[in-house]
Amino acid sequence: MGGELEMRLSESLRNELYLERLREKLIKLYSYGDAEPEARRRLLDQIDGYFEAAILMQMMTKEALQAVIDEEHMSAFGMTLKERKIQKKLDGRAIEVDWEVYDSPPSLRPKPAN
Repeated sequence: MGGELEMRLSESLRNELYLERLREKLIKLYSYGDAEPEARRRLLDQIDGYFEAAILMQMMTKEALQAVIDEEHMSAFGMTLKERKIQKKLDGRAIEVDWEVYDSPPSLRPKPAN
């Protein structure tokens, strides 16, 4: 029974460490704001890999991962992704290409309708 408890604690610790690192990466990602430097794109790729690993290892669901994205976006910008998109349009800063859809890693984006 002790081994089982250790395994659960270890799994819990791994999940906590995973979420901590993920949140750090999201905070850094959102610190770029609307800028699109190469470093931001590389970081987005890393985050996508983190999401893929969590889903593959069944550590978290897509919904739980999206909740983390939403929480960190709210902390960084004081508004949801949807509200920020609307605000950009109202401010006249909207650009032809809607990059907002790329804030979520590909593994979490809605699948296009066929």
